[in-house]
Amino acid sequence: MPRHRQNGSDRRLIYTYPSKKSLAAIRRKVTTVTGRQATSLAVDKLFVRLGQIARGWAICFRHGASSRAFGALNHHLWWRVWRWLRNKHPNRNARWIIRHYYGPGQWWPTSDGVRLFQPATVSIQRYRFRGTRIPNPWMAQKA
Repeated sequence: MPRHRQNGSDRRLIYTYPSKKSLAAIRRKVTTVTGRQATSLAVDKLFVRLGQIARGWAICFRHGASSRAFGALNHHLWWRVWRWLRNKHPNRNARWIIRHYYGPGQWWPTSDGVRLFQPATVSIQRYRFRGTRIPNPWMAQKA
């Protein structure tokens, strides 16, 4: 496994990242859901579906050094939704779409109270607390 130097220190640590294959798979799913043939879907239903896909993937990979991957997925998701909205409303200009779906001073789409999930907001939790589920060899001998 590759070791990287920790920022601000000379320690060399092992970091785990989402694989390129996994990132490509989630991007492919987002692209499929936001394809041209799906423009008949209601916007809030699309946001819920994309949120389920992206949230599940992000929660799965939140235990590693995934911040950069979450940012890349965030970027891809925003552009796919923007393109999907442009295809859904072909006779409307960008200003109308921004006013209708983004709101004042807001650059993340919302529709009927449903906000598109942002993978970049998932907090990284380095270690899962396992508590009493960690096997203790000394306690097993006493029993």
